[in-house]
Amino acid sequence: MGHDGGSKADSCPERQQPYRTLAVVAVAAWLAAVPVLSLLGYRRLAVIWLALEVLALAVIRVQRPDGTWIAARSRGFDVVFGLLLAVGLFALSYYAGLPRVH
Repeated sequence: MGHDGGSKADSCPERQQPYRTLAVVAVAAWLAAVPVLSLLGYRRLAVIWLALEVLALAVIRVQRPDGTWIAARSRGFDVVFGLLLAVGLFALSYYAGLPRVH
């Protein structure tokens, strides 16, 4: 197929592609740490780790222009939803460390 030159996916200069790939790998690794921490018995730390990731992505979404790979909806919605989700996770992280009810 031919190159259409007008698609948004092509708007990123070729020299930035390795950084985009590195960012995706870093987020995936950070996200993979959540179940690992949980399985190792650090349930509260796993929730806090996830909250930090959501918060970091919300901050990145504020600073990055529209059309980045983390854009899901409008920029404002992504930021507000991310911040609310991070605050909620931080607030509820206390309950992750409670003992199980038998």
